Amino acid sequence: MKIHKVGFISIVVASVFPAALFATTNTALRFDGVNDYGTVLNDAALSPQVDGQITLSTWVKFDALPVGDNAVPVSKGSAFAYEYATGIWTNGEISYCLWRPTGSNYALAKGGVLTTGQWHNITGTFMQDQYIKVYLDGHLAHQSSSFNSPLGSGNSDLYFGMIGGDPFTKSWFNGALDDVSLWNFAMTDSQVQQLVNTSLTGSESGLVAYWNFNEGSGQVVTDMTGHGHNGTLGSNPTAFDSADPTWVAGVPEPATLAMLGLGAVMLRRKYS
Repeated sequence: MKIHKVGFISIVVASVFPAALFATTNTALRFDGVNDYGTVLNDAALSPQVDGQITLSTWVKFDALPVGDNAVPVSKGSAFAYEYATGIWTNGEISYCLWRPTGSNYALAKGGVLTTGQWHNITGTFMQDQYIKVYLDGHLAHQSSSFNSPLGSGNSDLYFGMIGGDPFTKSWFNGALDDVSLWNFAMTDSQVQQLVNTSLTGSESGLVAYWNFNEGSGQVVTDMTGHGHNGTLGSNPTAFDSADPTWVAGVPEPATLAMLGLGAVMLRRKYS
């Protein structure tokens, strides 16, 4: 896979340039942590881990840590058809796991700590028989080479905001979700760092599905790759209902404002 270098533009932010000037029209989905969710119907292409490699990435923002149970922003799994998920633990740690079919961990990487009220990127990678890794804002938080076979390769749908069909808990996500991307290879450390600072076009090599949630309204979230993995919101795919997440302002372009406090903003540029 060939990935070109990502360029960065630094803009000095003086007091005469208020932050509002850098606002964008990007939107995201806000889940209430009670019953909000989105669904993408099962397809074999959404299970690249069965071929030995996978990368899953998303941006999250939440106002309070989960209580009592971990929160799951993105998962592909339901009862006895578990596959993979990103997670947020009650202490603020993030995780990326691949499951056994019954729901116990096949492999787990867990580390880092999220800050409430801020956008963060969670990216997980997996290379068969070598490692599973989880990254926070492009930096490696933890990796493991411990595996507990068999690897789940079920036929579950993919879910935003919960685990589907879990008989005990759906691990509802309470927060905002944006820019979910699924890849059919395990990104290297440098590729993950590049991903965090890149605006995807949807045509990148190895990109299986990409949902940027920029629709701003309606019941459908479009797979921007053109592969047709479109999702629907709530329990009624054609009309608003109480299980619909709400549309909110998304992660800004630039995607990371880490340098804002230093008087500059890093702008992401698209792959070229």
